[in-house]
Amino acid sequence: MTVAVRRPIVLAASSRARAYRERGLFFVLLFAAVLLQSGLPLALGAGWLRPDLVLILVVFRNATRSPAEGWMAAILGGLLGDIFSAGRLGLGSVALAAGARTAVWLCRSLQSGHFGTKALMIAIASLIASAGYYLLLAVFRQIPPIGWALKEAAWPALWQTLLVSPLVWRAAEKAFPG
Repeated sequence: MTVAVRRPIVLAASSRARAYRERGLFFVLLFAAVLLQSGLPLALGAGWLRPDLVLILVVFRNATRSPAEGWMAAILGGLLGDIFSAGRLGLGSVALAAGARTAVWLCRSLQSGHFGTKALMIAIASLIASAGYYLLLAVFRQIPPIGWALKEAAWPALWQTLLVSPLVWRAAEKAFPG
């Protein structure tokens, strides 16, 4: 007597469904990051607190996934940030996408798992995104004074983002392994 064991056929749909779930979770995290960085500091009376959580998540996505997925994450994160801020719609997404892709491209030859490389990517992305946003504002003739832009926007965003980045990056690594 022989016993036939039927094994289920593994379809590509299961990996596709897993990819859609992961993208959905990433979208929820981006949305939560936008809400946290736009509303929570003001509600707590800490309007000076402005780490760029979306930038950290977008750099993480650009560093760990394909360029197309990283670009889409940057555009989506920037658009969400523009919707919840008083800025021009689309400028943040272009600046964020350019900063994140350029930072990952510049650091591609460095050791990718090292903490210093991650911090360098985030610092470069923050500086490029801030400079890009400032230049895009200049194109639309809404340019703020350069001293204010550096002292009140670029510098606090840079050091606060770098301070928070190890926690957010580690949480993203746990949520999206491999």
